[in-house]
Amino acid sequence: MLYQESQRFTQWWLWLVLIAIGSLPFIGFYHDWNQGQNPFLNIELLLFALCTWGLVCLFFILKLKTTISHTHIHIRFVPFLTKNIPLHHIKSARILNYGFVGGWGIRYSTTHGTVYNTSGKIGLALVLRDNSKLVIGTQCPKELQQIIMAIGLPQ
Repeated sequence: MLYQESQRFTQWWLWLVLIAIGSLPFIGFYHDWNQGQNPFLNIELLLFALCTWGLVCLFFILKLKTTISHTHIHIRFVPFLTKNIPLHHIKSARILNYGFVGGWGIRYSTTHGTVYNTSGKIGLALVLRDNSKLVIGTQCPKELQQIIMAIGLPQ
């Protein structure tokens, strides 16, 4: 293994929004309790609580892992995607400032192809032999550039 990077969603404002959304069911539980009702018998409230805390948990486990070896680039966007790209399938590779592509996660862009990112706007742009494009977000562009040059990927 030549390179490994693991990224998570670390934006403070995102976690503030998620915690705020996650606290909404507790307000409902408190309201039902004050009305003399058993909040755990309110099926809609329980389903809402499961959905909101499911969303918070999903963002907690989401992770973008990038691994580069002498033979392939491995992308894992936990828990949704695993992709192995053999190096001989890569036509070109370069570090790119892709700007804002409408958010973070897995995005589809007409300019850059599929973009996998958790934050920032810099990534490894790949054009494959079948002319499909993808960008893998990175927080370590200088180190990644050195690895691309070391393994001899065409720029």
